[in-house]
Amino acid sequence: MAALSQRLLVDVHTHVYLPRYVSFLRARSAVPRVFTRTTPDGASEERLLILDAEPSGGRPMGPQYWDRALKLDFMKRHGIDISVVSSANPWLDFLSAPAAHELAHQLNDDLETYCSTSPGLAGGPLKQLYGFGLLPLVPEVTTASLLDTVHQ
Repeated sequence: MAALSQRLLVDVHTHVYLPRYVSFLRARSAVPRVFTRTTPDGASEERLLILDAEPSGGRPMGPQYWDRALKLDFMKRHGIDISVVSSANPWLDFLSAPAAHELAHQLNDDLETYCSTSPGLAGGPLKQLYGFGLLPLVPEVTTASLLDTVHQ
C-alpha cells in the first residue's frame, strides 16, 4: 500500500442541523421545537427545546449549526481537512413512520447536496464534507421503508 503523501485530519463525528430540519422544528409547537425568546438584555435568540421542562429552557441555536460556510470556517480554524457530518438530535423518533420516512428522504437529499457541493481538498477528488444519512428508525417502520432509505 502506498504511503499517503500528506496526512489528513478527519473529524468523524460532527453534527449539523440542515436548514430544512431547522425550519421543520421552527414550525412545531410541541417538543422538539425551535423557538425564539427575548434575552434579559432585550435581544432575540433562537433556542432548541428537545425535552419538556428542560431546566436551561433549551439550547442556543444559531447559524453555526446549519450554515456550511461557518462549518468550513470552523474546520479551517482548527486545521480539520475533512468532516463527516450527521444530523444532530432530535432525530426522527418523535414522528410517525410515514412522516419520518418522508423527512429522512428529504434530509438525506439535502445532506448529499451539502456534502457533494462542498469544496475539494487542494484541487483533488476528496471533498471537505461527507455525511452519514438518516434512517427513519421509528416504531412501526416497515422493512421496505428502511430498505428504500438505504437504497437512496
